[in-house]
Amino acid sequence: LGTATLRDITIREPHEGTSLAVIREAKVSVDLSSLLRGDVVVDHIALAGVTGDVVIGGADDNIDDIVQQLSGTANEPTEATNKGGRGRVSGATVSVSDVAVRVAHRATGSTSQLSAANVNVDAERTVTMTGVDISAQASRDGQLASVELVSATVVATRDSAVSLNAGGMRTNSSDPRLHTMLAESSVGLLYVERVRGQRGDWEWHAMGSFDSSREPAPGNKTAESFLVSVSSPFAGTHEVRVQGKNLKLARFAPLLASYPQLELEQATASVEWTVHANGEGVSVDGETYLDGLQFSH
Repeated sequence: LGTATLRDITIREPHEGTSLAVIREAKVSVDLSSLLRGDVVVDHIALAGVTGDVVIGGADDNIDDIVQQLSGTANEPTEATNKGGRGRVSGATVSVSDVAVRVAHRATGSTSQLSAANVNVDAERTVTMTGVDISAQASRDGQLASVELVSATVVATRDSAVSLNAGGMRTNSSDPRLHTMLAESSVGLLYVERVRGQRGDWEWHAMGSFDSSREPAPGNKTAESFLVSVSSPFAGTHEVRVQGKNLKLARFAPLLASYPQLELEQATASVEWTVHANGEGVSVDGETYLDGLQFSH
């Protein structure tokens, strides 16, 4: 009573009719008191087993259809009249389990996949995703590179603020030189955050540590960590800031194999660089600190 269950739902493109997404099961819970008033007010929507395929570029491109479907739904009135009654879903909470979305980019040949154990949308339209795994592969000049995020939590609020906290990031490459370097560069912790101001300015932060046992923090002076910040403080102005602390140069040894006189085993680097761009030009400012670098000649 008060719950409707739908199974094996297929969402198709409006023209070609090919599948955009499949939902194994959907349960819709209705406020029973609203039925007495002749309304249908949806309290909660629970989805399970959601799979989808997104294609960018090529003859089977469907990204435009997906955007149109989402924007069309968002622009519909929140109350619809049907035989004298009204239906409201704008305030409903949503929970989704077992999500898998595949993305293919035909022009570059890159593919990616996102899976999430749980997705929740509360009444304030804050989206929380837990148990998120993201993997991506790209090829160029016959070389294959991949990146993978594991055990991530993603939170997105209605004002477009986004944060991602991942348990780790793994990278790989079929290029022998990059393979060794990337295999040694797996990130133990990764945190990404987008902050949006009231004037339309925005800023992205990405920070992480190469040691999963040491969380990057301002007070930790020995952890190997990095921070990348991309921001637009004013219209037409962009700034990129890169910080790295105690970065081990030994991980870059495969790229410097032709320079045997460099001894990188004990070498570390700390960097802080800022690139500022606007309509008048680009300025670069920063410094690099090296410690323990040895030369043999």
